[in-house]
Amino acid sequence: MWRPFTITVKAQNAKGEPVTFKFDDWVARIFQHEFDHLQGVLFHDRMKPLQLARIRPGLVLLEEEFIAQHPGVPIQRLQPPKVFKGFGAK
Repeated sequence: MWRPFTITVKAQNAKGEPVTFKFDDWVARIFQHEFDHLQGVLFHDRMKPLQLARIRPGLVLLEEEFIAQHPGVPIQRLQPPKVFKGFGAK
């Protein structure tokens, strides 16, 4: 998945003062990846529909295996594919 190679992060330090960080290359990519996790975003949430369609069967199989091995543990299932209808459907 494409991510910007350079990012600027604005935040606050422990005293509530504004701070700014600039990250490049792998550090920028890793920061974005980890920030996604903090926001509850997983890799498949950012995939293009065609890419996700290609791997969906494998992801569903992993879900089924997990459910079989961990009965009663609640999980958030992969959302069904979006169906486009009508004018301008893709």
